Amino acid sequence: MFDVSSDSVSGLSEVVNDALYLTADDVDAISNLLEAEDIHYCNEAFAEYYWQCYMASYLLPESIQRKLFQVKSRCFDHQFLIRRLPIPPGLGPTPIVRGLPSCKAALKVRKMMTIILSRMGFIYGFNNKKFFDFIDDVFPLETDKHEQLGTNKDFLEWHVEDGFHEAKADWVALCCLRQDPDAYTYLFHAKDIDLDSQHMAALKREEFVIEVDKTFNRKYEKEKRIAVLSEHDDPEIVYDPAYMRCLTPQAKAAFRELHHFISEKKQVIHLESGDLLVFDNRRTVHARSAYEPMYDGTDRWLLRALILESKFKARQTLVADKYRVV
Repeated sequence: MFDVSSDSVSGLSEVVNDALYLTADDVDAISNLLEAEDIHYCNEAFAEYYWQCYMASYLLPESIQRKLFQVKSRCFDHQFLIRRLPIPPGLGPTPIVRGLPSCKAALKVRKMMTIILSRMGFIYGFNNKKFFDFIDDVFPLETDKHEQLGTNKDFLEWHVEDGFHEAKADWVALCCLRQDPDAYTYLFHAKDIDLDSQHMAALKREEFVIEVDKTFNRKYEKEKRIAVLSEHDDPEIVYDPAYMRCLTPQAKAAFRELHHFISEKKQVIHLESGDLLVFDNRRTVHARSAYEPMYDGTDRWLLRALILESKFKARQTLVADKYRVV
């Protein structure tokens, strides 16, 4: 793999463009909605659950519905952030192992996430994940502390989600249940890349190889050759240094320059309890700073969902329930 792991945090400052801060009335309306709607998160009957959440989405506060409409109707939007969503009381300890049942408060947040995100498209999952869930818990695991996985404590390298797969997510959503003061989320939009013409040309050639990450049970292909950038003015990007190799000296030089550029120009967001961050996985790369979890039930805890705007691009890989791909 291409060894460029680093975490430059000099001059760290948070940048939040156009965040939606909910009012007290908005929060009350969402809390009442969650109590009134008899909807239960369920992997086995997810399609029916999703339909119920979609119908409930029309009861959301106007401010959220307007934000969702604006993002869906303006193709130049790359991200949005909703702040002050209600986290129900009684949130249990942050898990320290996989596979534990979710507490009632965490299930309510799953429902809230699904109600909101159902207006963006379709939450879906990969059938060959080692630990399948339509909405993933993301928390630190001591066994993974030095792995390039979202459960680690080291710098989580820049990446797009599932860049090797033809049905990679259009949007990624992160909802913060419990924050950590030293954990920062980093974003960078491909449209902001400004390298010399030779490096830009190299990034647009299929001179890179991407492999499947360690959260999957098996590899789909031994090697998949890709370009990092598409030819568009607002380009798509596939970038995952922890799981990519460069095939030519020109590709390696461009890749290294890109990594330096992204690290210097990144956007920084500190996710707090009640934040919902949604970003375009086609045109945005993301990362996370190193931090020091305690593994005692008080650590940072996120929920993560992957969203397809349309199932059409996943049609070759959809399985029976139509919300899973292989």
